[in-house]
Amino acid sequence: MGGGVKYGLRRKLQDEVVDSLLDVDEVEVFSEIKSKLARAATDIMQNLKDYTPVRPAGLFNRNWDNWRCMNSIAFLAGSGWPKKISDAASYLSGGADDTPASIGCELLTDIRKLIHANAVKLWTTTDGLFIPVKLLINALCADKELPWATKNRGAKITPHWLASKLKPYRLQPILHRGKGNDERSRGYLVDKFEEVFSRYLP
Repeated sequence: MGGGVKYGLRRKLQDEVVDSLLDVDEVEVFSEIKSKLARAATDIMQNLKDYTPVRPAGLFNRNWDNWRCMNSIAFLAGSGWPKKISDAASYLSGGADDTPASIGCELLTDIRKLIHANAVKLWTTTDGLFIPVKLLINALCADKELPWATKNRGAKITPHWLASKLKPYRLQPILHRGKGNDERSRGYLVDKFEEVFSRYLP
């Protein structure tokens, strides 16, 4: 245990008397400990001076802030710990579990792939390119390598399910009509998706 101060504790006997920390001379008792801690802090800060923590994929904002210190500790520990911490952070707070945030990032990633690969039909509207909800859901569920055909408690995702997952990103379905036809549908503007992609996806 390099750079640390280790103290062992054991249960006190009923007739055993110990001095209370409230009654001791803290300068005399803690001076050595304070000196060791100060030296350890100086050494650690020197080692971290030129280190920039690497953010694991799927971690943003407060989630990443919560893991930055652990990331730095892992860097100091070395020997495979940085990867272990990165994997743990991604699993617990990023995209490897079923928390709303992780599902949202996974969903946005797959929607981005569909749009950029022209794998979903887009409508041209007066406000720009538009994705009808039904066409988006069909495209997501058509790819057997993606989980969306069974993500809704074993069933295909629905417009309501999709809206609930996209709502935290301020993506709201709107009613639109395509140019050159009278068909109306609820869906999302591509420009709104692109802004969210830039903000939340690596």
